[in-house]
Amino acid sequence: MANTTLGKALGAPTTINKLHPYHMAWILEGRVIRKGTIHDYNNAKGEGQILNFNVIDTLGDDINVTCFGKAAAFYHAKIQEGTIYRISKGTLKYVKVGYRDSSSPWEIMLGMDSILEICTEPTTCIPTTAFHFTPISAIQQMPLGTTVDVIGAVTFWSEISKSTRKDGSSTQHSTITIKDHTGYCITITLWGVLCDEANQILQPQHDQPAVEMPILAVRKAKTTEFRGRTLTSAPSTQLFVTPAVPEIESLQIWLTTTEASTSATPLSTQAPVEKKIVDIHACTSPNANEQIVTIATIIHLNMENYCYPACSRVVNNKQCQKKLITGPDSTWHCSKCNLSTTTCDYRYALHMMVEDRTGTIWVTNFDDVALTLLGVPANALKEQTRSIDDLWNIIKQVLFHTYRFIFFVTPSTYKGKEQLSCTVHNMTPVEQDIDHTELVAAFLDGTE
Repeated sequence: MANTTLGKALGAPTTINKLHPYHMAWILEGRVIRKGTIHDYNNAKGEGQILNFNVIDTLGDDINVTCFGKAAAFYHAKIQEGTIYRISKGTLKYVKVGYRDSSSPWEIMLGMDSILEICTEPTTCIPTTAFHFTPISAIQQMPLGTTVDVIGAVTFWSEISKSTRKDGSSTQHSTITIKDHTGYCITITLWGVLCDEANQILQPQHDQPAVEMPILAVRKAKTTEFRGRTLTSAPSTQLFVTPAVPEIESLQIWLTTTEASTSATPLSTQAPVEKKIVDIHACTSPNANEQIVTIATIIHLNMENYCYPACSRVVNNKQCQKKLITGPDSTWHCSKCNLSTTTCDYRYALHMMVEDRTGTIWVTNFDDVALTLLGVPANALKEQTRSIDDLWNIIKQVLFHTYRFIFFVTPSTYKGKEQLSCTVHNMTPVEQDIDHTELVAAFLDGTE
């Protein structure tokens, strides 16, 4: 019968780094360090259930174990996190780099004829977990989809936000930013139950003082790219606050230095690609993570809807900034904070048309960029006492001036029609000759 006592005919246990599909008679001795939940799936091959869990061996290497169908329910009831097992008669399957969530290039597929039994007397000492930390500065050069362990001081963590997947199901996500001794910081996006876990382990208890910058180790996060190199959680990702590892002492010493108190540098994005406006329009499927550089002239500002009422609530040293809606009692309501208020903080969402010799395109400036461009906060510009002349004097300072724009171009849909959405990331003035500047000034003043 399946899952009977494992015999000794297979010999000594095999370590994970020596597993390969041409060695069939192997026995793995390892500790379950993460037990996943059973998930339903529906693909071209049909419907079913799947279970994943991770096992670590005596060398600190780990491997993912996958069970389908009846085996998923069977092993989910059988295994316990933290317990050491002997595993045999599983099938090894190669896992592509972008889909790995373990240190092994293989994963073990267990069926009802596989063998898994509790090991009461392991042949060697097996750790409860193991880390292979990567410095944050080195993540920039790693291929996307690489699984890494990182450790650093938490400088920010966001509130949990709800989002909808492509299949219509809902999930939740939050972000954490950590920095290390290399002077760089990186943002980590957490999904699902990890959001609740992060809040639980990072928030101080009622009887404990708050830690200014708690040290967090993140195991098995994946490298990704979103306006710079970032990390995202995978099903096997685990969080540990101040784990008992050698790196803790050196990191704590570094945090007491003057250098650690300065702002860390985010990992840089890829070098911007220079394009003309006609080339941007011709791009039917732009890469949302690619920066595009364009030299163009501002020819129109849409001042009808140039700002929006934003939530001014500050959480974890960061403003909510969610767009407010008007309540029935003439108050402002934030759906994210679930709070109503009589005041709001106006923030820019300024749309303007820019032009080069190949065409025109609409671009959006959000608060930081628009504030630099206009020189006036949105709250001040929104004041009812400001006259039309004052508004015009501000607008004409930027009209018909040429800038070097850095855009993020993403596909979007408006009224059922696909279009491009251009967000200005940065803009710097381009020097113009004196005659041109004087001609523009004369035109705007109506003297020519």
